[in-house]
Amino acid sequence: MVGNNPIRIYLDNNIYDLILAQSQAFVNSASAKAKFLSCHITEDELMAMPSEKAEKQRALLAVLKQLTDDVPSIPAVWDYGRFDRTLFGDEESNAIYDSLKEKHDPPDAIHVATANHFGCDYFVTEDRELRLDIDRLQLGMKALSFKEMQSLLHGA
Repeated sequence: MVGNNPIRIYLDNNIYDLILAQSQAFVNSASAKAKFLSCHITEDELMAMPSEKAEKQRALLAVLKQLTDDVPSIPAVWDYGRFDRTLFGDEESNAIYDSLKEKHDPPDAIHVATANHFGCDYFVTEDRELRLDIDRLQLGMKALSFKEMQSLLHGA
C-alpha cells in the first residue's frame, strides 16, 4: 500500500508459473498488499498451452482468476484484441505499442500499453530485455522481476 492506495501491479504471463510454485499464503498475502491487473491476452496465452498440460493450465488459470482483476486490453490490435474486451488506443498507448511490438511481439507490447493505461506502478516480467525497454520508455511504472516483486511486497 502507498498511503490508502494499493500498489497496482500488472503481471506478464511468464509470472504465473512462479506464483503457482508459491504457497496459497503467498497469494493471499500478495493480494492483500497490492491490486493485480491482467487482460484477456494473458488468459489467451495460458489457454494456448498444449493439451498434455491441461492440469497445469487449469491451475494457472485459477491463479489468474483469483489474483487479478481483468481490464480491457489497449490498444485494439487486429488478431489479438477481443471485440468486447479491448479499447482503442490513445496516443500514449499506441506509441508504447509501436515502440515495443517489433522487438517483443504484439502481446507483450499490448500488455505494457495496457498496464500503463490503467495506472500500474509496476510491470512484473522475467523477460530481462522487456524490463530494460520498459525502463527506457520512462513510463510512470517500473519494471520488476518476480524476485523484486517479492521483495517489494515483503516490505509493503
